Amino acid sequence: GVTFLPDGSGVSYETEVSVLCFDNTRTVTSVSDISSICINMEHSYAKDLDFFLECPNGQEMLLADMYSSDLYGFNYIGEPVDNDEGASIPGTGFDYCFSPVGVDGNYYDVSNIQLCDYVDNSGNIEVGVSQIKSGDYLIDGDWNDLIGCPLNGDWIIKVTDNLVEDNGYVFGWEMSFDPSIPRSESTTFTQNIVSESWNTAPITNTGNVTVTPSVAGEENFTYTVVDDFGCSYEYDVSFTV
Repeated sequence: GVTFLPDGSGVSYETEVSVLCFDNTRTVTSVSDISSICINMEHSYAKDLDFFLECPNGQEMLLADMYSSDLYGFNYIGEPVDNDEGASIPGTGFDYCFSPVGVDGNYYDVSNIQLCDYVDNSGNIEVGVSQIKSGDYLIDGDWNDLIGCPLNGDWIIKVTDNLVEDNGYVFGWEMSFDPSIPRSESTTFTQNIVSESWNTAPITNTGNVTVTPSVAGEENFTYTVVDDFGCSYEYDVSFTV
């Protein structure tokens, strides 16, 4: 989910993913059990931030210590709207992944820093800004810190803002587990519909409906339902008058 990272000093923000697809007794036994952790985000000053992953039993692993490092920490993450402390306008997020392989090396390597031009979401023109590219990076911590973590439960991304000024957004994040780990066959869930509607006038009710077109031709209607997982489904109905 979207998590605002307002300007702070030593303040942490977090967002979680609930994992329920494994046997409840299964734990992380190898660093290869987790294939990757990916975050889509933007921030106007990378050196503000530290990133941690907390597993369901409270064990933590450091993903990135941008605050303590002087290695190319003065960079944009994604395409932020800079100097928007009052308006808090979301920028455009980039995907930043961390994995035991880390094919792109460290996020602060010279090869992963680029100069770019872009028009931000407030219409401002940014020229020659230093930016961390999207990539698959090594972590600053130790993957072994997750050994013993239960696979099922709430996994939490924690972002700590260490300096005043600058803000950003986490738009979403995900984890990928080793596909060879057996999934539980007993996992079930129930979808509950939280909203449903026709999104084409003049239909307003959700039961049996009647439409009275005023002109000949093709009429198109769409019925939309949203479940409690936030997933939206559409069904199109078309007929000719």
